[in-house]
Amino acid sequence: MTLNVMDGSTLALDCLLGFSKQLDGKHHSWSHKPLSGGGQSPSHPPEFYNQTDQRLLLTEIQADQEGTYECVTEGVADNRKLKLRAEFIIYVVGHLDLEQVEVLEAVVGEDVQLPCAAPPDHMVGWRRKTHREKEVFQELRGGGGEASPLSTQPSKSATMALNNVTTEDSGTYLCYWDRDGKEQQQKVELRVAGPPPPRCAAKQDTTLWERCEDTPSGSGRGILQESFNKFAAELYSLLSQSNPSENLLFSPVSIAWALTHILLGAQGSTHTSLETALRLPHQTPCLHEEMRKMREVLLGTAEVVSQIYHSPELQLNEMFSSQSEKFYGVLPEKLGNNSKQNVQMINDWVARKTNQKIRNLVDYLPEQTQLVLLSTVYFIGKWQVQFSQAKKESHFVMASGDMVSVPVLYSPKYKMTLFYSPELEAEVAAFSLSGQARLFVMLPEGISSSDLQKMESKMTVKVIKNIVKMATEEAPQLVEVTLPIIKLDINTDLMDLLEKIGLKELFESPNLCGLSSEDVNPPLVLGEAVHHSFLSLTEKGMEAAAATAFSYSRNFLSFSALRPFSFLLWSDKAACPLFLGRVMKP
Repeated sequence: MTLNVMDGSTLALDCLLGFSKQLDGKHHSWSHKPLSGGGQSPSHPPEFYNQTDQRLLLTEIQADQEGTYECVTEGVADNRKLKLRAEFIIYVVGHLDLEQVEVLEAVVGEDVQLPCAAPPDHMVGWRRKTHREKEVFQELRGGGGEASPLSTQPSKSATMALNNVTTEDSGTYLCYWDRDGKEQQQKVELRVAGPPPPRCAAKQDTTLWERCEDTPSGSGRGILQESFNKFAAELYSLLSQSNPSENLLFSPVSIAWALTHILLGAQGSTHTSLETALRLPHQTPCLHEEMRKMREVLLGTAEVVSQIYHSPELQLNEMFSSQSEKFYGVLPEKLGNNSKQNVQMINDWVARKTNQKIRNLVDYLPEQTQLVLLSTVYFIGKWQVQFSQAKKESHFVMASGDMVSVPVLYSPKYKMTLFYSPELEAEVAAFSLSGQARLFVMLPEGISSSDLQKMESKMTVKVIKNIVKMATEEAPQLVEVTLPIIKLDINTDLMDLLEKIGLKELFESPNLCGLSSEDVNPPLVLGEAVHHSFLSLTEKGMEAAAATAFSYSRNFLSFSALRPFSFLLWSDKAACPLFLGRVMKP
């Protein structure tokens, strides 16, 4: 066996390397013969150099330890006496001299400073390699040779400044200086890349545009419902953890509507990221047609509307504008040149679409705003069974144990569905509303914040479906009901939420070439994402609205929600939640 080892290293040789049988009564004998002959002993004899050692350890190996190492082993195996011989030929090689070259990367048009480690006040020269295969350098500065177009006058400045570099400036540069009569050198490799092509220079991916006029919608509707339910459950899990001691209200439909509208104009990795965040299968067929049909299905229950405002300078793709109108019922509108007037225009639109419940969605709009995408959901539902019109108050026990007096809805005999969910470990009440909608109120067994958080952590899409199914299968019964009259008006910043669901790309460098083929500067990115929700629960029924802008001892004869609870507004028409939230303090 021949081995090449580094000077100064350690090596262990084994007499019985590769011999697998049991050898009894064994003894070993090592010998060394230098490569040059003569039989002289090495200057660093092995540590275990006697006949009983199977292993020979060579430490701090030097050149004079090169040679042939032989081990002879005698012993008994399988009732036979054996003599085994192992030979190792050792060559000692010196340490490799590694050349260190600093690599700089630049883009065409940038200014570059080539570094040099020369001490201060030393005269420095620069050369550039002119031959790809050989170490041939041309003088650039300070050496008196023929100057290249890159040269400057000789100076004591160690760095070499290259302005407005091109791909022809790529190569190896050598900085040199004198130290005690000996030339010292430092190499720098410059790699200049061409400018990246415009984001939207490539041919438009027309496969993303939909043509679904006569496509059956059964399977598509089921896919969309399943995805929306998964999306709603994940948002609830994330938002409920952000401020566990505060009231919560949001509309997953409103948020999903805005993101799906963006999906219409997204391409590449941005399109894929949006699909993943919305829990949609890749390239879901006829997705936007199903969104249009869902909007029609919800008519009479909830009004879902979106709108796009864009700067006059931003030219939207004609196909995007056309399909926005077809699938989302909106033709994009241009912003004006006055920021305050734009804010007023947007807020007026939101107020109209939410029956004046949300009037100030946007406070400020920067002058450089390129795009504003809005989505609103407005719901108003009457109780199928009316509560007593008499004014009544009761005490609501908060998670801290403090009690506050609140106006309540009361009925001694309210026909409703009431059951216990073993998955949530909570009492669930289902109230029927007009427009084929139901309000689910989930009341945990305990009163503390941790009890509610424990219940919220179990609100998966499977559990939500089971609750809806149980409420459908359970027979209604007469129950004494007490509900607090509540009014929730909550503003939620979605930027952190969008990052958590994998949409950080939207506010860094999204591919929205399907929306606009222009390469605007600065790039078209998401600067703000706001979600505003309103909910009112009164003796008349339930009224809720949401808007999203990109720039929630049992006694079955009585149900009293006078402590922290979670709720879910479910649309039987769309088979998905319109609103989710929780009440910590009415």
